[in-house]
Amino acid sequence: MRRPRTVSVMVASRIGVVSAALSVAASEIVGLSLAVGLGVAARVTVHAVDDSFGRPRWRSTLWCNLAGCALAGAVMPHGGGSPTPWWVMPAVGALGGFTTYSGTCLDTVTLARERRPITSIFVLVTTLVGGTFLALWHARESAWLLFPVLALLWMALGFRAREAPDGRVEPVGPSSPPLRSPLRSPLRHVVLAAIGGVLGGAIRVAAEPFLAALGVAHAERWSMLGANLAGAALIGVVVARAAGDRAGAFWRTGFCGGLTTVSALAAASAGSAIAGDRPVAFFLLIVTLVVGPSLTLATEVAARRA
Repeated sequence: MRRPRTVSVMVASRIGVVSAALSVAASEIVGLSLAVGLGVAARVTVHAVDDSFGRPRWRSTLWCNLAGCALAGAVMPHGGGSPTPWWVMPAVGALGGFTTYSGTCLDTVTLARERRPITSIFVLVTTLVGGTFLALWHARESAWLLFPVLALLWMALGFRAREAPDGRVEPVGPSSPPLRSPLRSPLRHVVLAAIGGVLGGAIRVAAEPFLAALGVAHAERWSMLGANLAGAALIGVVVARAAGDRAGAFWRTGFCGGLTTVSALAAASAGSAIAGDRPVAFFLLIVTLVVGPSLTLATEVAARRA
């Protein structure tokens, strides 16, 4: 007869531990979430500039992800006993918002639907595998060799064809004149995306102390993976249900973009590989390569049929 009471006491005790852990980490959660919002705003600005040249959206998303992974490998603390500078954690938070796993999953699904499988696979593999290699910057002196290779791929795949008003097909690339001013992208969209990024980032950041309080080992790794997969699933619903530019800016670019991250994923995979835990690194890469885009496609199809 005392067993239900014992269970209730254990549940109440566990809730108390989790609440205490979240209250202790509250200031860090708020600070990192605001940094995530700034990163999202920077990514939206890059999108606006790239859009002004008529370039495909997946291209600017790929650039943001690779640049964010390279910077994350350079600034993220890796131990060694020296104190961590105060600016490192805000920088990590901003890079988490500057990169987006949900956006990569959406680009992968969209390109595949447009019957461009090679580009679809290129975007997904280059983002995750290339991003992981770039995150090894601090341990691999030869990592800089990846930059000219990525730059050449960027230039080669940056050209696309657009149909002119008279029916001619014209190449559009980095050397083409702007098609429209990036200032035409309303500032309110940047603000909405930043607010959504703060909220999404808060959930991702709070998940780590939540799991740690529950006694989960390597909470930072699994909280990041769970947030990425949740964001990949959510963006499919958002694309199917959220109509309008403002809703898309808040939910798709902001909330889902802040909830997910490529830089932390790449850093976690690189850190596991450096520590000799290669099975974990391969597990993170395989799951994110396969499960995320599958969730985006499945939830989008289900939401459109509902």
